[in-house]
Amino acid sequence: RIQMSSAVATALRAHSSTLKSITLDTFQGDIIPLFSMWPKEMSKLCITFQNTLRGAFALPPNQHAPDTRFGPGSIIICNNSDDSDTLCRLLLPGIRSNDSLKHITMSSTFHGDLVNLAPFFVSGELQTLTLPSFLAKSTYVRGSEKFFEIISASRSLQEIHIPGQLFSNTTGHDGLVVLGAFLKKNRSVRKLSFDGKSLILTLNGVKALRSAFYGNKKVIEMEYPKLAEQATFQGLKDETGRCIQEVYSCKNTIKQIFKRHYSKYNRNWRETR
Repeated sequence: RIQMSSAVATALRAHSSTLKSITLDTFQGDIIPLFSMWPKEMSKLCITFQNTLRGAFALPPNQHAPDTRFGPGSIIICNNSDDSDTLCRLLLPGIRSNDSLKHITMSSTFHGDLVNLAPFFVSGELQTLTLPSFLAKSTYVRGSEKFFEIISASRSLQEIHIPGQLFSNTTGHDGLVVLGAFLKKNRSVRKLSFDGKSLILTLNGVKALRSAFYGNKKVIEMEYPKLAEQATFQGLKDETGRCIQEVYSCKNTIKQIFKRHYSKYNRNWRETR
């Protein structure tokens, strides 16, 4: 466990010329200096927070060393069990005090509501947002439309990587429709990946995505949805198999009716016509 102190901060600053990555396990103490204490631009520095941030806090500006506004170019939050309110409380002040942060990855983070973090992703000059698959479907369905609506206002985001985050279900939610609406509003994203086995390539979804590109000429790279394609074909295969079984069942039922009423198995079939 790392307890942030002036001595730790001094030691980190002393190695600012060579530091490329810092991994902090169960970080404790004032988190703000990590975002704004560096003596020079640290665009190549990546700070990874592992496990909980419950021991961390964000002191007011007048209670820690003066900000230089130089901070890490990337942060990664992984194996985290904190809710979105905790993450916002800790990370938003750091974003506001940092002119260098361009890339954020949140992996295996089980917070309650992604919508609460959307303003955090829009703040500053963030360029790359990566959200590996971690949210339960029931959680994400409630907020996905609102989440994309909020981040569509960003003018700095250039890359969004959300593998496994979009999906379709039988209640009418279609991830491609949501993504299409986002791309109609946003004009900064250039690279996009969203493939996942929970996403079904529906006709309405594909139409929504295609129509978004009529007005959006900024996207130059989009990952081919191979997993979604496989899931779609598997779904069609399963549905076809179910329909075939239903046909066989109906044929057997009709056969049984004829046996009972219109065949040699019924001696009185003439009278029952």
